[in-house]
Amino acid sequence: MHTLYYSYTDINACSNIDSLVVTVFDLPIVSAGNDTTLCNQPVTVQFNGLPSGGYMVRNPY
Repeated sequence: MHTLYYSYTDINACSNIDSLVVTVFDLPIVSAGNDTTLCNQPVTVQFNGLPSGGYMVRNPY
């Protein structure tokens, strides 16, 4: 567990502080099976990976 602190002071010298306790978990060991090369596939290709129930996070930048 880690405690994160955030403090802020505005231009009028008013300030405040807050904290949040977070738990950081180890990264899971994942497997998406054998490597596959796909080029110009006319149909949808289904991929299965382990562990199941995860989700993808994509950075749009």
